[in-house]
Amino acid sequence: MRYFAGPFIGEFGWELCYWQGWLRKIKKDFLPKDELIICSYPGRYPLYEFADKFLELPQWFLNKKYSQRGYLLDFNENNFLEVKKDLIDLLDYYKNYLKEQKTNFIFNYPQKKGGNFLGRALNFIKYKNYYDINDFLKNCNTNSGNLISETLFDHVMNSDDPEFYSGKYQSPYNRNDIQTWKILSPTHIGINIRDKILAKYNDANKENIFTLFPRKRSIRRPDKNWAEKNWLDFINKLIEKFDPIIVLCGSPDGAYFAEMQNTKNIINIIKTESSVSLDLQLAFLKVSKVAIHGRSGSCYLSMLANCKTFMAGPKKDTQRICKHDNPLNSDICYFTDYGIDPPVEKFFDKFMEYLKK
Repeated sequence: MRYFAGPFIGEFGWELCYWQGWLRKIKKDFLPKDELIICSYPGRYPLYEFADKFLELPQWFLNKKYSQRGYLLDFNENNFLEVKKDLIDLLDYYKNYLKEQKTNFIFNYPQKKGGNFLGRALNFIKYKNYYDINDFLKNCNTNSGNLISETLFDHVMNSDDPEFYSGKYQSPYNRNDIQTWKILSPTHIGINIRDKILAKYNDANKENIFTLFPRKRSIRRPDKNWAEKNWLDFINKLIEKFDPIIVLCGSPDGAYFAEMQNTKNIINIIKTESSVSLDLQLAFLKVSKVAIHGRSGSCYLSMLANCKTFMAGPKKDTQRICKHDNPLNSDICYFTDYGIDPPVEKFFDKFMEYLKK
């Protein structure tokens, strides 16, 4: 039988922590002899080494530039109907694409709806005549709330819905025990691109390679950003101390320094073509001493790639980041003394302390 999971249109950190591992378990435990097709953003194929086929979201939908975070603040009442229509069109696109292939759609993965969330992903799950998988889906989420089995916007696009902010449709987190984890690795494509880039650099610089994810978000929670000047000062301190190679990572809309030029100490891959960007980031994480992050879901990428991870953030998030969202028990230093806005000197001193360990 053939199954289709997606299209995933949610937040990257969510995909890393609550989607790819969940689908890996489904494939391993329930569908080892069936064909599983997974759909997500361009270039996300390294997350789905177990999939029989990976499909990218269509360009017409990507051109809409909808936020991957899916928060209410990203939308307004004037474009709700437009958004709803585009999502229905997206689902119809895949139903039409797969209609001749007798495909079962994965349809009722829990969506986060309470508070100010629109939902992290638009996921379809519908397994027919498969008792074991249905039993798994009914019992895989123990958080309070209901499973949402219809199109996401059937629930949230009605501003008169009395349960809109009630939290009834929470149940957002998959437990780690209903996911299957593996260390994420680049493919030969990412490795080849990385090696061609590094061939232009001196071996002395390669002794110290750091990947840096300088988070920048303007639409929602820009207060989580560490200032661009702070990142620049920190980069300069790294260069002065180590004469390293610093690999700038992230997305063009979500990271500082997208336009920074390469130097003998800087490799900027932020504007790498989306079709290989994630693969290349994983390839550099494999040769990095440490990955350095702001308070962002990008930290989960380096942790799942088993790269030492250093970041600053609020103390209240310690348990979630270092334990719950760290199923591989990867090495992470989560610096909480100053929340998300540590002084550069303190951030660098803590980084040096971590390196010495």
